[in-house]
Amino acid sequence: MTFGQQIKKWRKARGLKQKDLSRLLCVSPSTISNYENDVHMPPLDTLRRLAAVLQVPLSCLLEEEPGVQAKVLALFSGLSPAGQKKALDLLRQLATGKDPS
Repeated sequence: MTFGQQIKKWRKARGLKQKDLSRLLCVSPSTISNYENDVHMPPLDTLRRLAAVLQVPLSCLLEEEPGVQAKVLALFSGLSPAGQKKALDLLRQLATGKDPS
């Protein structure tokens, strides 16, 4: 997955339109489009703000193929708040070696 594809994926996962993201980053919507189409790469300060706004580690945006953490985060972000709480409870149980069943 390219950098632009990563931005688009995370933007949509957060329920943002290009216009919304551009407003949050103080750039034009066409700039966001250029990033998502891999026409331009944002400067480092914008890249950091982008990761913060999308609530993902910078490494998730820069990875060509997302690792396990990025996949888990993507699934987690699609859950309802109640689902996120259940997932966290289950992960805590697994991390402590307790049988979640």
